[in-house]
Amino acid sequence: METEENNIYFQTNSTPAVSIGMPVYNGEKFIIEALDSILAQTFTDFELIISDNASTDGTEAICNDYATRDSRIRYFRQNENAGALFNFKFVLNEARGSFFKWAAVDDLFGTKETLANLVKSLGFQFQLAIPDVTLVNESKQTITKGMLSSIFHASKTNNIQSLALEYPSFQIYGLFVTNALRQYFTILEKNSDLRCFGEGIFVHVISKELKGVFVDTAVLIYRRHTENASSTLTPPILLKNFIKYTYRVLDLYMGNSFSSGDKFYLLRKLSLKHAKYVLFLMAESVVYCYRNILRCLISHKKLA
Repeated sequence: METEENNIYFQTNSTPAVSIGMPVYNGEKFIIEALDSILAQTFTDFELIISDNASTDGTEAICNDYATRDSRIRYFRQNENAGALFNFKFVLNEARGSFFKWAAVDDLFGTKETLANLVKSLGFQFQLAIPDVTLVNESKQTITKGMLSSIFHASKTNNIQSLALEYPSFQIYGLFVTNALRQYFTILEKNSDLRCFGEGIFVHVISKELKGVFVDTAVLIYRRHTENASSTLTPPILLKNFIKYTYRVLDLYMGNSFSSGDKFYLLRKLSLKHAKYVLFLMAESVVYCYRNILRCLISHKKLA
């Protein structure tokens, strides 16, 4: 249950303090676990907004079942699949709470106190509360624990920007002041031409513009599996999108209002990190193309 300390931050009417938005398409494989982890939170003053992008599996039946059993759930089914960005914006637009958090259908809240700790840390002072991240595989076996805390506490500047330099993606699943998030959603829309990495630009911007706090007592369990968006793209497509993303991020830091010393440090770190990943993707692309050529030759030989 929410404590009196938590309740002082919010309205006294029936509007929920927190809105959690879950965009989903064909999520029956993981959605039950995701819903259970949200509904088990000790902080209960929230609404859960689910936007189903016209799923063709059992997602609709699962969501309707949960919605009939818990009045905090608001389930919307779209008439057609309008894309992921539409779905993310839809749940944000439907939010009634002062604070908002996106929840991926394949991820989990790491502890029952995760939402409570994010809310308590956010308070009146901050616009974004970022949880730590535990990386797991498809069957929830831990790959890496404390991904963000190790970076944050080792950082010379010890701030939110240091997290964006290393992992510019997980922050999108932090707890935001709703109105602040709505203000910066256009960043995602402007970079919607990128098939991946677009959220990274958003993360770099909010890390600079919003006053954020890292909350190591809150944990997001991020599940890596073959259906993750980046896992479905070929190396050449990843390379093309990453080069575009790199150009935009470097341009962002060049024009931003950092001190000359900070700007040099940030650009140097970004350039080194991105150069390494570009080289990796180039090597992967060569291997990918070579394998395709080999398959074509073998197929042609069999036909002959």
